[in-house]
Amino acid sequence: MYNDRDTPLVEQTAIVVLLMSRNKKKEGTPVLLGDYGTDRRKSKVDDAKKQDLIKIVVPDSLKQRLASDHDHVHLQEKVVSLPKKPTVYEILESYKTYKLSNTHSPADPEVLIEVIHGMRLYFDKTLSNQLLYNGNEKKQYTKQMRNIGGQQDTLASNVYGAEHLLRLFVNLPTLLAETYTDNETIEILKSLVSDLLLHIEANGDKYFGTEYE
Repeated sequence: MYNDRDTPLVEQTAIVVLLMSRNKKKEGTPVLLGDYGTDRRKSKVDDAKKQDLIKIVVPDSLKQRLASDHDHVHLQEKVVSLPKKPTVYEILESYKTYKLSNTHSPADPEVLIEVIHGMRLYFDKTLSNQLLYNGNEKKQYTKQMRNIGGQQDTLASNVYGAEHLLRLFVNLPTLLAETYTDNETIEILKSLVSDLLLHIEANGDKYFGTEYE
């Protein structure tokens, strides 16, 4: 179990998720989803161009949920009631199970599994520094993590839900532009994240049902 929520994002120098494409697997060469410790001079695409490449289309209904969430937090000064059910972890696992079923089996199950693991890793690593809107949410985060400190549930993905997961997807182009990510990996991520967003949209009533306090 990893649990370094007190470590600033800029100090996390080894956030590496290995993605093995079908071609690379034969050679045993890993494709990096993200590595904050990689020499940025190795990047083949500058940040601005990479953000354009990673651009993710969010369905309109999810944009509306993002806007509503933003209004509740900023204008009404409320926060999402925590812990949220289902959690980010449960949502990602539900999607993975759905895709790995016989009917919806992906072309490369191992890539799917690695991407889902990577999404959870990114969420846990970026929530406190990148995905909270204001001081009220940061206070709630500190209080929530202190209340359950030392337990496995201290992972943010076991506490937060769909609202904050959507924020990750909106910020994903910027976050990935700050890492060494090759074009092949970008295309894999775009495809899977777009499909995951459709899954979240289709299960919106179950995944959201948001209460604020």
